[in-house]
Amino acid sequence: MEKDIDTCLCGSTLKYQDCCGSEIKIDENNIFYPEKFVVNPLLNSSDKFARFYNENKQNISKEILWYSDQKFGFSAADVGSHYQIHISDPNEIILDDYSIAHEMTHCIYYAKGFPLLNLRKQYLSNAYAVMMAEAIQTMLHDLLVQSFLSCYDYRLKRIFIQEKETEKEGLMKFGREPIGEFDTWIWNFNFASAILDWHQINPQSDYAYFSWYSERYPNIAREGRRIADQVLKSEGYDTPEKMKMLLNMLIETNGLNKYFIKIT
Repeated sequence: MEKDIDTCLCGSTLKYQDCCGSEIKIDENNIFYPEKFVVNPLLNSSDKFARFYNENKQNISKEILWYSDQKFGFSAADVGSHYQIHISDPNEIILDDYSIAHEMTHCIYYAKGFPLLNLRKQYLSNAYAVMMAEAIQTMLHDLLVQSFLSCYDYRLKRIFIQEKETEKEGLMKFGREPIGEFDTWIWNFNFASAILDWHQINPQSDYAYFSWYSERYPNIAREGRRIADQVLKSEGYDTPEKMKMLLNMLIETNGLNKYFIKIT
């Protein structure tokens, strides 16, 4: 893919194969890129991202490995010795400075000690259990990230609506509610996350997407609203201790103890 690029996207003026192309690492199906390949184009094209990066890079306590397998969207993970940020298409990074800032902010909160869920040993290799864990913890971590990035003039309402309209197009092709236990919980928490995001971004108004979703997936919408209500009535999530208490409460009250180890 990138080997066909003449000039490296990092802005060095060197040919790709003589610059970042010589620094990539390949591990199984993943391609790992040097940070300058991801960050430099955004520093040169987005004042918002440049301010965010320059003010916060020092708050990320471990190395970030940037990787892509061309299959999934943006995500961040703390894997112990370093952070990993997944990028969907390295050639389109310059079009999405918000997503890069978003995932880097997750790393800032990991560095501050905000907790993540721990699956029980027997579920660690279960892809659906892993996705359920990600849906639950992302629901809360994304609220922290959005609040943080609102200080950098990102238009969160517009970004949210664009994401949901794209998601709606995909859901139109999916004619039923999920039936499996893991799938159902993933959908429940994802809908709760959407409600909480909107409540944070624009609490004074409704959004037609939620009415459409509730008519199409009434059971998921009911459970998602119940979970969102649990979060809104909690003591919050703005400190590591509060988030630990909230995650444990969500696991306990939703009967998910068999999947997760209590956070201590």
